[in-house]
Amino acid sequence: LTHGLVPPPNPNRQTAKLSDAAQRGKLLFNDPKVGCGGCHTGGDGTSATSHDVGVADKAERVAVAQRIANKANKPVAWQTIQLPYDTPSLRGVWHTAPYFHNGRAATLKQALKMTANTMGHTAHLTEPQLDDLVMYLKTL
Repeated sequence: LTHGLVPPPNPNRQTAKLSDAAQRGKLLFNDPKVGCGGCHTGGDGTSATSHDVGVADKAERVAVAQRIANKANKPVAWQTIQLPYDTPSLRGVWHTAPYFHNGRAATLKQALKMTANTMGHTAHLTEPQLDDLVMYLKTL
């Protein structure tokens, strides 16, 4: 208890040197055109800001719209509801699947594809580039 929880050893980080794929992924992560490093910053890997990255489902948005409508005593369109979530740390992300608050993404690659235009900009990446990015994320 005096030392806190000890994370499991990361099997993707066996040596101090990143694999070639992880190195390419790191370059993508830090590329401003991809945008990962803009929010996942610093030692904790988070900017401590919130963003709506489009992973909330219709039921969640409808429930929030109804709460707001009840308080305001006027209708609120669920399509207009923004549901921002805190930028999570990526530390240990290799063993925290499923991803997002509701577990919608089973894998990191699926998470990147689901949010290709809302969580950074990964829509233009090729499949091999996505694989490289995932390899880097798994080393964090």
